[in-house]
Parts: sequence; structure tokens; C-alpha cells
Amino acid sequence: MRRGIWLCAASLVVMLASSTGARAAEPELHCTGSSSYCFITGSSTDNALRLEGGLKLTCTTQLSATAASTAATAVFAPTYSKCKAAGLAATVKSEGCVYSVHLVEEGTTPYPTTTAVVCPEGKKLTIEAAGLPCTVTIGSQSGLSGLTLEDVEATHVKATFALKGIAYTAVGSGCGGEGSRTAEYTGTMPLNGYEDLSGSEGSAVWLHVL
Repeated sequence: MRRGIWLCAASLVVMLASSTGARAAEPELHCTGSSSYCFITGSSTDNALRLEGGLKLTCTTQLSATAASTAATAVFAPTYSKCKAAGLAATVKSEGCVYSVHLVEEGTTPYPTTTAVVCPEGKKLTIEAAGLPCTVTIGSQSGLSGLTLEDVEATHVKATFALKGIAYTAVGSGCGGEGSRTAEYTGTMPLNGYEDLSGSEGSAVWLHVL
């Protein structure tokens, strides 16, 4: 089921891009396994979302995607845990929202991407820090730049996040400002490839971008 959702979202992004006309050569993610699909996963504790008012949210962040073994687009499902906002406990509910990452055509290392937040109809990623108080929602949006991908010893890929202009809505006096605003997301994350076993990881394979 998860593979079907991610591949459907990835296919939609590629179809929309293709409809604009002929496309130049572009870099792609490559897995060295024998499977037609690759399970890509990463984890990090140093990534941070900074709201326009200065509030900083940190979490243990895990991303996972099922993509074709050679693909310019990967759709990542996020999982967040151990979240903190201004030193207080916070929760992040993805509500089915995913991140579609597409490598920019004719890019060079570190390879630039465009990122889209894709949420189910009527859903938004929700951040709650009740002790502040503050509730932040992030809905579907596209065209976000600032995420780059680069090879690390040809075995895995390093993602570097410097995403700006992330649209959000804030409610609560602890948010540092309410209403419609923009945030930035920074940090790094190693991405590793595995044989895809119906949306879970099998044997490790090399993952690279070129």
C-alpha cells in the first residue's frame, strides 16, 4: 500500500513536469541492487525548523521512500519523535503528508532539488507545543529550493537542508507571531539504499546520485 501511494505521487510530479515540454538531461538517484525498486531511508537529530518569529523546533527525524532503482524523483514519508520547541516537549503529526524531492535538470554536485509538500485533501502537517502555547500547520506547497544531494564515497547520499519560504499558519501566543508566515528548515541527513521489500528495507545496496 505504501509503495503504491509514494509511486503514485512521484508519477504525478513527473507527469506535471513533462507536460511543460521537452526536458534536458537531469541527474538521478541510482541504487545498485537487483530489484526494480529501492527503499531509501535516513535519520537525523540535528535538523531544525525555525519559525518566522524565532521559535526553533527540533526532532529526531526519519525519512523513508520507495523509488525506482533509477529515478529523478523520490517521495519521502516523515516520522518525528523526541520533539522540542523552546526546550518544551512538542509533537509533530504528519497526517499523511509526504515530501516529493525532484533533482533539478542539468544540476551539478551538490545536486540542487525542488521540494514539494504533498498532503491528502483536507490534511496538514501539525506541530503542537501545548506548554507555550503554539500550534503550527503546514499544508501542501511546491517549488521549495535549498535541499541538495551529494555522493559520499559512492555508498550513500548526503542530504543538506537549507529550505526557506516554507508557508505555515500559526495559532497561539507562544509561536512568536500568529497567522500566515514562512519558516526555514536546516540540517543534514545521510540517505541509505536497501533492496525494497514491499515498502521496508532488505539487504543494503549502494545509493548514489549522478
